[in-house]
Parts: sequence; structure tokens; C-alpha cells
Amino acid sequence: RGGGLAFHLDGKDLTTQSAKETQLMIDEKLGVGTQILARTIFHGQHAINGLLEASDVKLKEELSLIVPLSLWQDATSLARNRARAAAQNASELSGMITLRTSDLNDLKRRRDVA
Repeated sequence: RGGGLAFHLDGKDLTTQSAKETQLMIDEKLGVGTQILARTIFHGQHAINGLLEASDVKLKEELSLIVPLSLWQDATSLARNRARAAAQNASELSGMITLRTSDLNDLKRRRDVA
């Protein structure tokens, strides 16, 4: 049964009639494809230093197998845009606080004179 490929999850035997069907079950239940699963197991069996010491290009190449590079680039762009907008908003709020503090000090001086 299963052509030599067995799959057990949470104590249940999910092995099917063929290795191909069992692999499809693994992909479905774990939510990953064979290539990602193999990389996860490979990285898990050996010291992770290979990734930590990898060049930027090699690291991006490995990570792109899990998450497409375009997704990382889009996330980076979005984060930069949000940071820029937040910095601008903070600057505007700081200016408003300075202005209102000045107004408050003027009112206090008027009150003290009156």
C-alpha cells in the first residue's frame, strides 16, 4: 500500500493506495509542495549556518522557493511607503502640538496680566 510512502498525521494513517496520491495528501494537509517540504527537511537536518552565512543572492534564492521574491519586494515597498506616511503624519502632529502649546502659553500670559 502507498508504494513505499507512508504518511501519518496526528496519529492517523493517511497513506493512500499510491505514492503519488499519498504525496498529494501530504501536500494538501501540510499546505506545501514537495520542493518546500524537501528544503524544510534538508535545512532541519543540517546546521542552519548555511543560510545564515549565505550571500544575499543565495539567501534570496533560497527564500524565493518559499515566498516569491516579488512578494518580499512588494512588502518592502509597502513598508517603506507606510513608514514615510507615518513620519509625515508625526511631523504634522508635532507641528500642531508646537502651535497649540504656543497658543496655550499666550492665553496663560493674557490671563496672568488680566
